[in-house]
Amino acid sequence: MNKRNKRVLLLASTVLLGLVATTNVKADNTVEQSSNSVQAATVTSNNSISSSWQQTTENNSQSAVIAAQTVNVPDGYTLDAVRNVKTKAQADELEKIAINGIYNNNYRSNTTAANERIDINNLNNAQTREMNQYAINLINQTRNQFGEAPFTQNDDTINTVKGMALKYQDKNESLMNGGWHDPEILQGNSENIAAQQIYIDNISGLRARPFAEAVGKDFADNNNVPLFTVNTMDDLHALIYYGIMGMLFNDASDLFGHAQNFLTNYQPNNNVAVYPSLTYGTGEGHYSNGQTFTFKLENVDMHYIWAGANAKTDTENGWQYINDQYVYYQDGKPLSGRQYISLPTINGVGNSWYLVDNGVVQSKVQKWMGTYYYFDPVSYLRVDNNYVQSQWGLWYLFGDNGQILTGVQKWAGSYYYFDPTTYLRVDNAYVQSQWGDWYLFGNDGRILSGIQKWAGSYYYFDPVTYLRVDNNYVQSQWGDWYMVGNDGRVVSGFYNWMGTLYYFDPVTYLKKVNCYFWVNGIRYWADEYGRVVRA
Repeated sequence: MNKRNKRVLLLASTVLLGLVATTNVKADNTVEQSSNSVQAATVTSNNSISSSWQQTTENNSQSAVIAAQTVNVPDGYTLDAVRNVKTKAQADELEKIAINGIYNNNYRSNTTAANERIDINNLNNAQTREMNQYAINLINQTRNQFGEAPFTQNDDTINTVKGMALKYQDKNESLMNGGWHDPEILQGNSENIAAQQIYIDNISGLRARPFAEAVGKDFADNNNVPLFTVNTMDDLHALIYYGIMGMLFNDASDLFGHAQNFLTNYQPNNNVAVYPSLTYGTGEGHYSNGQTFTFKLENVDMHYIWAGANAKTDTENGWQYINDQYVYYQDGKPLSGRQYISLPTINGVGNSWYLVDNGVVQSKVQKWMGTYYYFDPVSYLRVDNNYVQSQWGLWYLFGDNGQILTGVQKWAGSYYYFDPTTYLRVDNAYVQSQWGDWYLFGNDGRILSGIQKWAGSYYYFDPVTYLRVDNNYVQSQWGDWYMVGNDGRVVSGFYNWMGTLYYFDPVTYLKKVNCYFWVNGIRYWADEYGRVVRA
């Protein structure tokens, strides 16, 4: 009996232990599920909330819940640490710290919420409001620990987000069935999605635990999360709680993009609300005797969307961090057009020159004023006199004025040649410089001198001028002497140089000296200087 089958057997004999599905929790970056088939979408009524109110801080009805739901932020999990994640390696390094936030944060059940029965498929207006108050208070409580201003919420936000979530549902789009952020629905608004699967079947002897009984460690492995049920407001709070914890502390696969949305990204709209979209799925398990059984699941995608009438009234000027990029605002609007302009530095010290496109600061290789420049991806400043890798992986050389270079160029103590059309370094080629002379460049792109093989023959290039040497007797880099002819090639056989006849071995290319040798049946003598006469 294997371990997995034994676990199912234990579940079959117990009423409250959780079923395990192959994949049943997702943020908006994880792999598609392998064991669940999507069926018809659940229908939820779209009743709007009509009363006028705005949630900005913890209200009295939720203060006790929030006090009990303090988010424990791991040591080393800072705004800079979250903000600076740009690569998978950086994300993996941060997650070594952040994952403690999964293990050290457990939902605390609330008696009032536990006594409130709900149908997640048909949340009424009061339940929708309570769900949103809980979610925004939890997010803002976390932001407050970092000294960040709270997000806000109003009727328009909740109704707008609810409408968007139900559009996902109408289109049968879920992270669990391969869905993604839908630009047609979002219309430019920011969004985080946390998806869970809940057990909705009634298999005899098998019943999943209520979500409110979950603990943090249940969510440490996104591919091995127990299935729970949602029947009370307490369960719904727990589903929201662990969804937010996952987006904050278990988000390396999305480069902590969800955490950045909650904590560090500038949101042009300060209002955020949440609402679920629902679809059906099917899970599969095995009894200890090998028999397969299936069970019904519901995919719950919780959509956190910044939308609705904006509570922000202040004009935001200067640099703002929006959707993983810096945007410069002037008079409350992004700068228009493409400009290379002196602006206050992004780090707030002095002024620097930046290339911006409709306010968005540009980095890496960029075209400007008929040529190309490179801007550092961290500082966004122009890079001069450096050989750098572009955003598409190829390498280019930029000069003292920042412009991309072509032709023969000096770099790091040697000379290289860069194609005037592609701007790429040319390797293993004999090419003409911008001033008309020809040079040979090797396999590593560096200019060559001394004896070199090229196109099936040997040539000699002056170690000072790097030019090909013709019709001369030259010493190689290894000390031997060779004769190069009028076309620059190393010669063999008889060769008349400066009025004297010499003979160069056709195999070694070296001059014959102090020896007899035969050519075409005729014997010759080469003296100590290599001068040849018939013997």
